[in-house]
Amino acid sequence: MTTGLAGTAQAAPLPATVQAASTRFDYPRDFDGDGNPDVLARDSSGTLWLYPGNGYGGFLARKRISGGWSHMTAIITGYFTRSGHNDIVARGYDGNLWLYAGNGNGTFKPRVKIGSGWNTFTTIQNYIGTPTSSGILVRDKCGVLWNYLFNTATRHFSPRRVAGGFGQYTKVLSVGDWSNDGNYGDVVAIDKSGKFWLYAHDPYGTFYPRRQISPTGPSYTAVISPVDWDGKDGEPDLMGRDSRGVLYVFSPTTAPHRVSHGWNGFTLF
Repeated sequence: MTTGLAGTAQAAPLPATVQAASTRFDYPRDFDGDGNPDVLARDSSGTLWLYPGNGYGGFLARKRISGGWSHMTAIITGYFTRSGHNDIVARGYDGNLWLYAGNGNGTFKPRVKIGSGWNTFTTIQNYIGTPTSSGILVRDKCGVLWNYLFNTATRHFSPRRVAGGFGQYTKVLSVGDWSNDGNYGDVVAIDKSGKFWLYAHDPYGTFYPRRQISPTGPSYTAVISPVDWDGKDGEPDLMGRDSRGVLYVFSPTTAPHRVSHGWNGFTLF
């Protein structure tokens, strides 16, 4: 399958195991089925690890998923197969896109190639359009954001233009309903100075004017969106790693607070 910046991609039929429908939906970013969000991290040897969340802002003992992830340039998670379990989509150095359908118990089905040509994008992230669906948020070389939604019935990617003007940012993250107004699709963009900007999604498919939400805290070498990490307040969170390898979490109403350390050995989250 190949894809352009705004074209419709074609895909070969996927195995039936990838297309299974389900009325169950695991909690967002919950890979082991315990109802708590988790974190995936790749170390310098190319091994992917699952760090289960304990539901109170901390971690349980990590679990090895598998090795051989060194050639991936992006690893994102979400409900891509609509099976009710969280999946992984990974992009290789060659631009190929791979789907690892989740089993809901911390394991994954054999990978399936679902695209090629994705190395033209300067950003690739999960896009939270609704609480139970996920697209792939990409930024092209012109700074335009696109949401690619994979349809398991038609086996096509359906791209939708989200917004332009994002070429100035070093990172763009989908944060669900950060503004708590009932409209999912909010985006946080980080500029070169480390400032955080919220683009809140409005009811008409566009964004309200951006506003700065930069928290008082350290500069981050990596930032991810773990949904509601502490499981207490129902608010989406952001998790950042500083230059010392310390992890911090903050939400729309809470300042950054330390949750773990020793994360400098990881090359991708």
